[in-house]
Amino acid sequence: MVDAGVRGTVSAAFRYGFRKEELHNLLCRQVNFADKNLHLYQGTAKNSQPHKVVPDSASLEEIKEAARGKGPDDYVLKHIRGFRTSWNTACEAAKLPQLLFHDLRRSAVGRMVRRGVPATRCRAYLRTFD
Repeated sequence: MVDAGVRGTVSAAFRYGFRKEELHNLLCRQVNFADKNLHLYQGTAKNSQPHKVVPDSASLEEIKEAARGKGPDDYVLKHIRGFRTSWNTACEAAKLPQLLFHDLRRSAVGRMVRRGVPATRCRAYLRTFD
């Protein structure tokens, strides 16, 4: 079974285009379960701009599971020691040994475009994280 932190990191990167560092630096206080959203504070994304994301119910449940029992200043997805090893092992098991973590960001854009989000909006969304 894959660790909840690894699963949550990969899932959020695939669905929303987050970078690994943005996810690993996400604190529990940045997630509002009542309003069903999460906030990247100014300075936590690569371009230092704040950003709000409204995750789907599956993502929210994964985040909730990873955050269970943690305090507001704890990391949601914890800094997973050996993440690269876990990532490589998972990729090999999925028969995707050449997959890069950054490919999940590209996949997020492809999913947005297939859902009808205009390419200009996708670029603007990802620039929020650049």
